[in-house]
Amino acid sequence: MYRKRLRFNKNNIDYVVYVAYRNHQIRVAQRKRGGPITHRSQDRNLALIKEKAFHFFFLFFSWLLLVKTQLYQILSPAKLMWFLRYHTCQFLLLFFIQMLTTLQ
Repeated sequence: MYRKRLRFNKNNIDYVVYVAYRNHQIRVAQRKRGGPITHRSQDRNLALIKEKAFHFFFLFFSWLLLVKTQLYQILSPAKLMWFLRYHTCQFLLLFFIQMLTTLQ
């Protein structure tokens, strides 16, 4: 997992911010608390990082496999390829819209 720790000082208050990939959700409780940042609080904040990438790719590829195996018997190969391309793009678009709304 890639992460980068940034430290900065604003109004004589030290802040530590963890920056990770877009598919990680980060909650840092230290900005709300006015106390000093200790090693224990850093570990607690790192434990709050939730990884979503594996779950997304597992669901995506299992969905593609399911659609391909079920529709291969119904549609001709040309129509099947159009169907997979259209719905894959739609699925990815909805995923990226959801990720952008969670980042804000």
